[in-house]
Amino acid sequence: WPKFHIRFTPGSPSSLPGGSYLVGMGQTYSTIGLAVADINHRGITGPINFILTDTLITCDSVGGENMFPVFIGPVIGSSSINTISIGPDTGMIHLHYNGNAAGAIAIQSGYINFSYTEEPIFGLVGAQYVTLHGFNMTSTDSVLDAGIGVINSSATLGSQHNEVRDIYIQLNRTNIYSIGIKQQLLVTPTSATGVNSYNKYLNLKVRNAYSGIQLLGNATYPDINCEV
Repeated sequence: WPKFHIRFTPGSPSSLPGGSYLVGMGQTYSTIGLAVADINHRGITGPINFILTDTLITCDSVGGENMFPVFIGPVIGSSSINTISIGPDTGMIHLHYNGNAAGAIAIQSGYINFSYTEEPIFGLVGAQYVTLHGFNMTSTDSVLDAGIGVINSSATLGSQHNEVRDIYIQLNRTNIYSIGIKQQLLVTPTSATGVNSYNKYLNLKVRNAYSGIQLLGNATYPDINCEV
């Protein structure tokens, strides 16, 4: 397992200024998880471009000792102007992760347990105006369930205005729950802001998964204007 030393300092963190930040071994952020944790915690004041520099991203030392899944939450300050982009400067990078048997995530509405049918590599959890691009995601084990999961964070805050493009996902179809991309509502929405609308899924390839792409909504407050 990757090992990290973490220091907790009292106080209120300042928001991350807009700009381009290198992510990879020896860079401003050594892993994707650390970069995402920073904006989840601090918020942003301008458009953010996380440029991934490693050609291979894994959990071991060869691939930078990354930790997965990576969950992008409701980042304070994100907007149609203050967008968030995560991917390589050019081309594709290889991301390999075989998953865990179980896990959990805390969202605004409480503690959500990931069963053996839900674990993704990336999760958009009430995230807005995020672009993921240029990933070649692979998993050879039958434990991992999804390449990308998109969920709402509360009854009034969904994942909206996001774009997933230029991504290749290869899983293990012996897992009957394996799916390339799954968009769903883990919390019943009480308004149109609580659903996963206006998301785009463009130029994707999903192979060796039991299912390709699934968008699950709500009859009262349906997801609208999503594009595949």
